[in-house]
Amino acid sequence: MQTEAAATYDLRREWIAAALRGECPGWPVSAVGDVEGMLDVAEDEGVCALLDETLRARAAPWTVPIAFSDGIAAIAHRQVVIELLRRGDLARVVQALAAADIPMLLLKGAALAYGAYPAPCMRPRGDTDLLLRDTAAVERCKPVLAELGYAASNVPTTTVMAYELVFRRSGQGDHVHWIDAHWALANNALHARCFDFDELAAESVALPMLGEAARGLGDVHALLHACMHRVSNLPFAIGDRLVWLYDMDLLLRRLRPPDFDRLRELATQRGLAGACWDGLRATAAAFATPLPDGLLAALEQAARNERFDIRKASRRWYQEWHSLRALPSAKRGAWIREKLFPHPAYMRELHAIDNRWKLAWSYARRLGHGLAMTLRGKLR
Repeated sequence: MQTEAAATYDLRREWIAAALRGECPGWPVSAVGDVEGMLDVAEDEGVCALLDETLRARAAPWTVPIAFSDGIAAIAHRQVVIELLRRGDLARVVQALAAADIPMLLLKGAALAYGAYPAPCMRPRGDTDLLLRDTAAVERCKPVLAELGYAASNVPTTTVMAYELVFRRSGQGDHVHWIDAHWALANNALHARCFDFDELAAESVALPMLGEAARGLGDVHALLHACMHRVSNLPFAIGDRLVWLYDMDLLLRRLRPPDFDRLRELATQRGLAGACWDGLRATAAAFATPLPDGLLAALEQAARNERFDIRKASRRWYQEWHSLRALPSAKRGAWIREKLFPHPAYMRELHAIDNRWKLAWSYARRLGHGLAMTLRGKLR
């Protein structure tokens, strides 16, 4: 049963989505229209800069409180400052990796900010995601990034539980630059091997604002990746953040008829029809995204033949089970061990642990949480 707070959040989110659709909705007169609450939701959903642009683009003034438009503008301005700090740093990373002959592709927010959005500052993000060919390439990039001031996580790249290594660098003031170096397109076994680096690189696109070596996923691959990313976040009730759906809306509006054929073909071949079908439905519901006739029906039909049932994707235990099944049998035991007892470096970094007793307690809590999650899953 939905709580009153959750219902209020959803109403605010829908008002924001309607505004981004260009519907110019009237300001809510109920408690939903609390300015601070509306600003909080816009920031949670990652669309403040988009809202600011929408408000400014209207020929006729909107009936919104001045405090709201001023608040949105202030947040959007902060995003401009952050992006200015981030852009030079990111360009140096791209140049350094290219000079070291380490091929890489930019993923998700960074790639879309510089390849799909009207201005990079309109796409906020907490980190920069890079895709490298394999773990050997990730190891090679450690000294390169260290020269730029990035410290790598102590978690080994031999893990089978995750497919990324985190790098951190302190910037100006309290700003921190984070880089997630991936050696698979998804950070879980369920979708990790749907595409390999070389086929993604073959259809990649240039991102000239970040230098000659900067490249991101092609639109079709980027859209499929966005659908995969959405699915991985459904168990945490954040899969349908408006900024992520807006990413997909932008990409879908760029596709031509042959691209939609390619999208359907790849989604069906790689077991992503369900993820694609559900993601496109959510995007169209939020932003009235135009879709070709028959596309959703074809994806839904293909999804019926997939082992992973997208209708159960919000259940974390279900995703974990299918991640386990996606692994080669020889690696499943290691996956279970890592899930129960992750590498100590991972636990220390995750929970800011500074002694062995806290480490032991964190393992105990993890086991208890996992048992509770399993029992909840069996009862659903």
